Amino acid sequence: MAKTEIKMAKEPVVHLFQGKTVYEEYLCRPTGMSVGRYFDVADVDTLWERERACIEKALSMQAFFPKLINITLDSLPFLAESDFVWDGGIEIVEWNLSGKPPSAYARIPSLIQKLKSRGLEVWVDDLTEQTYGFWKWQDVTGFKVHVDEIKQKWCQKFLQEEKRPIIVEGVETEREFEQLTDSNVLMAQGYLFFKEGVYVGTQC
Repeated sequence: MAKTEIKMAKEPVVHLFQGKTVYEEYLCRPTGMSVGRYFDVADVDTLWERERACIEKALSMQAFFPKLINITLDSLPFLAESDFVWDGGIEIVEWNLSGKPPSAYARIPSLIQKLKSRGLEVWVDDLTEQTYGFWKWQDVTGFKVHVDEIKQKWCQKFLQEEKRPIIVEGVETEREFEQLTDSNVLMAQGYLFFKEGVYVGTQC
């Protein structure tokens, strides 16, 4: 495959009560193909090479806030063995990409500890009722859950009882924003925060 140029989109994570950006999530945007196609590879070595290219691109960009960079479970061991370090942390994403459940990855606890010992935060993205049962026992920094989930009973209980930080994603309307202010959620991200001028997103 010809070398694909990598661009990065940045999306703010906003503190709801302070009204300011506290993180930026860096999203890989390969040119000439979809994100799904770019990461649809047959082996973990190729997957890591592509994820590493995204990390390198993100780290080359000027930072105004701590960076959150996506990584899959299959690439977590490679990242742990690398010398990458930055202000911010990782979001574990697409952890079902290989078709295996998270519990199949016996090294997860030690990998998380290794990354945290380097000063990186470790967040779990796309949390659901089915996966919280696994991730709640892991020593992660915090969780990201989609705004659609907060209407569910499991998520309402999760928001009340979980003591670690929570970021709600996909917030697009004032009504969704008001739902968050009635919970103990302190951070959120989504189109609303671009539209309302809290932050002007960029793609570099």
